[in-house]
Amino acid sequence: FMFVCDDSTYEECMQHRIFGLPKSQFSTLQSAINADTSLYLFNFKSGQIFGVFRSDGAPALNIVPNAYNGRFPAHVKWELKGDGAVVPVRGEGGDTLTWGRPIPGPLTVSQVAELDVVLTPPEE
Repeated sequence: FMFVCDDSTYEECMQHRIFGLPKSQFSTLQSAINADTSLYLFNFKSGQIFGVFRSDGAPALNIVPNAYNGRFPAHVKWELKGDGAVVPVRGEGGDTLTWGRPIPGPLTVSQVAELDVVLTPPEE
């Protein structure tokens, strides 16, 4: 599942360890996210994708009251899955992802596989 942020909401994501969406998207969170769901965060200002995260509980409304100034009350708590990594959406050789710019919402199996590859640090 891909979440999006800007620089200010990124800070809240990290501080509270939650991702959020508008209340109208709560049913999407409930149906799409379980303990095995990989979660990712795309900062559209910096052009970076962060991950891999996983859910640390079921999605709920207002896990952290007034987070995001109340604009995104559909929350899911997260924890890092492994070490975590950051990659730019556009690298020196062009787009990092074959499917272009990330958008919020559920991801396909192939999108998750591709994200897991680009966000897994190479073995030394």
